[in-house]
Amino acid sequence: MSLEAVEFIRRFLLHVLPSGFVKIRHFGFLSNRNRNKMVQHCRGLLPPSSAEAMVIEPRQPLCPVCKVGHLHVTDWGRGSMPAAAAAPYRQIPALDSS
Repeated sequence: MSLEAVEFIRRFLLHVLPSGFVKIRHFGFLSNRNRNKMVQHCRGLLPPSSAEAMVIEPRQPLCPVCKVGHLHVTDWGRGSMPAAAAAPYRQIPALDSS
């Protein structure tokens, strides 16, 4: 089959994903055909985990003045927000695995 250059480029670009889309391919034990059976098999091979060992205590931020003691906020003041809610939005970079 022979194609004109414009038609070849058009057909080729049908396979290019738009920006923002990520192509995900699953191979091996995550392939679609045997996924449930293989994931259950992999979980059976792993040792049982204990939920008590995974307790994570919340950390208090350090004092901005002495950098030693912990900062305990008792009042956010009038019209102000918690630091987590007031933090600026950070854009997470897209990862392309293709």
